[in-house]
Amino acid sequence: RYLFRAAFTVDGMRNLQKQSATGFKAGVAKFFESVGGKLESWYFDYGNSIAYGFVDYPDEIAAATAQASVNAGGFARVTYRPVLSAEDTDKALGRSVATRPPQQQ
Repeated sequence: RYLFRAAFTVDGMRNLQKQSATGFKAGVAKFFESVGGKLESWYFDYGNSIAYGFVDYPDEIAAATAQASVNAGGFARVTYRPVLSAEDTDKALGRSVATRPPQQQ
């Protein structure tokens, strides 16, 4: 699962204005599905012309494909952040090992 941030360009905002936000969201969902993802949520920050949301991708390759494709299109600058559920966070923290500063190794 990834948190995405899409900062719209001027052309991207013009494109958004040509259609409804719900129509745009449907198009975003269809795009994510084309690379194996599933849109979970989509929100628009009208003050900054930025969309935020969560998308579930099967792997890093699908996420990288989507990011490169959107950024190459020129309508938005997209960044992804992988996120963990509370359950997966518990698993990760359960695997933690003690660390020491490098000079004490």
